[in-house]
Amino acid sequence: MGSEAVVAPLTELNVKIDEPEYVKPVEPCENTSPFFLTNADQMLAFTVETMYFYAANPEKPSDTVADTLKMALSKILVHYDFLAGRVRLNEQLKRMEIDRNYAGAQFATASCDLTLAELGDVSVPNALFRKFVPQAHNATTISDIPLMMVQVTTFKCGGHAIGFGMSHLVWDGHGVVDFLFNLTSLAQGGPLVSEPKPNRDMFKARDPPTPVFDHPEYLKLDDLGHVPSLGGPFTTPEAAESEFEGIAPSPKHITQVFPFSAKDLATLKMRAMAEGVLKKVSTFEALAGHVWQARTKAIDALPNDIAQLLYAVDVRDRLDPPLPKGFVGNALYSACARATCEEVRNGPLSFCVQEIQKANQRITNDYIRSGIDWWEVYRGVPAVTSGIFITSWQKMPFYSMDFGWGKPVFAGPAVHPMVEFVIFLPSRHQNGSLDVVLGLQPDVMTRFQEHVRV
Repeated sequence: MGSEAVVAPLTELNVKIDEPEYVKPVEPCENTSPFFLTNADQMLAFTVETMYFYAANPEKPSDTVADTLKMALSKILVHYDFLAGRVRLNEQLKRMEIDRNYAGAQFATASCDLTLAELGDVSVPNALFRKFVPQAHNATTISDIPLMMVQVTTFKCGGHAIGFGMSHLVWDGHGVVDFLFNLTSLAQGGPLVSEPKPNRDMFKARDPPTPVFDHPEYLKLDDLGHVPSLGGPFTTPEAAESEFEGIAPSPKHITQVFPFSAKDLATLKMRAMAEGVLKKVSTFEALAGHVWQARTKAIDALPNDIAQLLYAVDVRDRLDPPLPKGFVGNALYSACARATCEEVRNGPLSFCVQEIQKANQRITNDYIRSGIDWWEVYRGVPAVTSGIFITSWQKMPFYSMDFGWGKPVFAGPAVHPMVEFVIFLPSRHQNGSLDVVLGLQPDVMTRFQEHVRV
């Protein structure tokens, strides 16, 4: 693996953010019925923050970016009307839903007194760059947070950044990509690229709910809504009405990017198949197994402690019947690979990869239906306390997002507050390499760096 990215030298950043406004559908929307959120949605009550940096376009100044994007947003909300609403607690059902109150998507403009070049390498994690990402304005509870937030920041050089804050409650990465392609098309005066299909009744639990499998990917809650081994509130209703003071990265963790070249990835795949146990290994499986093993070696844990790896699996084609093209929602299920720390640390890479493959094979239509029903009965939370969660954006075409000023010079997540949460990103060089982004405690990160080298 190549050398780790050097921390950006930028230590101060002055960004002037104007008072936000709330963009509503350009046409009247009459549907006021509550928008159903699935059991998978209920566990994803957080905002995903992404940033897109664009260089100055001499043929098209950036002073019209905000107005263009705001108009496109008002048009697209006609087709994604639920994004203009707010999450609320259904007291009777004790679950979250979206109130189609058409309060609007939050939109803000901002300016930075630096040039894009003066920011340094914007692909290097820097908590200061979250100033380019919209934050919920005057939010006191989760219910106050807009489901869609946009901020356009202009730089002294004529370049600009577009920051998005999108609630994970309403969709996964595929849904976001479809939305963004639609938004870019509207911004350039074109039509929708794909018709969104937000109905998610196919994810409702059976009546009565009948889980038939054990589901180690979840932690069961007690009658008070706590995980007995952890304490503290974890129920979704409590999340919907809990106080909100803004989300910030944990001060006890640092975030770094680890680049893996195409050669590194090929080496890992060959290493995973070297023992002859596995005949076929994907890039994701090889890299996930390697990261899982390196992280397990880096932490202080007893040999017989469980090392767990959760990762998101797209189930669009695994359900019976398959989901329709253009489905908008969280069509994800958490695959769960489990082994002792001793097995993960000292076994060959093929062992870790094989456990990941077994976890993937378990995600069938019957298993997914059982998991939906399990959550209906127990209202659990993802079992991330004993391991890490990997989500792969490696096939997401974020570098194709052209709102009319050209393609981004960098596209990716802001420094996120979720620890032990790993993202696989396509490299900005678009050469088959991948970047691994994760946050760990400083001492664990030091050891992880030693073990993650290919």
